[in-house]
Amino acid sequence: MDILKPTEFDLIPIKIPIAQNVVNFFTIFFIILFIRHLILSTHYHVNIKILFSFMVFYDSLMMVVELLIFCGLLEGYFKHETYFGSVIPCKVFLCLEKFSAMGSISIFYIITAERIIASVRYKTYEKEKHKLIYILVCIYQIIIISLVVYFSLLEDERNQGRNSFLIPCLRSYFNHTFMRFPVIVLLIGAIINAVLFCFLIYYNNNLYKKSNTKFCKNILSNKFQLSENLQFSKALLPCIITYLFAGVILGVLYFHLYAMRTNIVVSTQEQIIYELEVNQLSDFVFAVAYLIIYFITNIKLIRLKRFMSIKNNKVLPVARKRSYSISTNMKKYNKSVNDIYFEQFNKQLEAKRISKKK
Repeated sequence: MDILKPTEFDLIPIKIPIAQNVVNFFTIFFIILFIRHLILSTHYHVNIKILFSFMVFYDSLMMVVELLIFCGLLEGYFKHETYFGSVIPCKVFLCLEKFSAMGSISIFYIITAERIIASVRYKTYEKEKHKLIYILVCIYQIIIISLVVYFSLLEDERNQGRNSFLIPCLRSYFNHTFMRFPVIVLLIGAIINAVLFCFLIYYNNNLYKKSNTKFCKNILSNKFQLSENLQFSKALLPCIITYLFAGVILGVLYFHLYAMRTNIVVSTQEQIIYELEVNQLSDFVFAVAYLIIYFITNIKLIRLKRFMSIKNNKVLPVARKRSYSISTNMKKYNKSVNDIYFEQFNKQLEAKRISKKK
């Protein structure tokens, strides 16, 4: 058991953690909606469902760990004792926090890679089931992140002086010199990922515009698949951009803290409290990013689900067209669908008839 010593450094900043956990409370509601959407929807490819499941795992773990750390802070703040928030539990909580943060950012690299493969292989990807490969990739990601967190627990002399004045859940157990490299890699990766995703939308848009208009067996299916890839990429774009901004802000805050700890020889009370609040602010940035991502993603995916549900019924209007004309109301509500399928189909059919007459 670690008992707080009555020193002038006993001040425990909890304002930012309170705001952070309030934001997390609202985010949990949108995560539940997101999970429900994934379970009930049958339109998504199994690969993207696997990647979304890992994304939810990282984000949920992050919020649970932050709540546990907050409980340790409250224990120290009100009781001036650290039974729950002692050294070993807090060390585990902080390691899990770093693990989930790096996993949250890096999972979108895999999602972008999956979308690139889906776009390049749009003619056959819908029938391909490579779920084992994506599960192994995510397991490989977990192993790499776990090793990074483990090796970041190297001794750092700069932590010893300040840690002696703080409760365990506010201490720093990581070597910040070592952590520079993963932070730089994640920051550069977030920028490259955002650029690639924007290019992916441009690429899908071009494919859709230049899709073959000659009559062939699968042209309507291919055209729909291109449109589906384009809509899905646009739905995920807010997530990528939000993570990019969050990653840049976190990178700036981290290097600001690293510069402070490198230049300061003896820490004062004000400097220690300032460092703690900047560190807590970086966690708050993540909390806001999660709220924005799940709020926007739920809206986007619900709209996408309505668009994708048309695919299951796209043959029905064609069959009806043979016996009687499509009603005015159907034309009114399915105008965009007719533009995509039936107008193209009629043009292709007419072109084929003309070629046969010749």
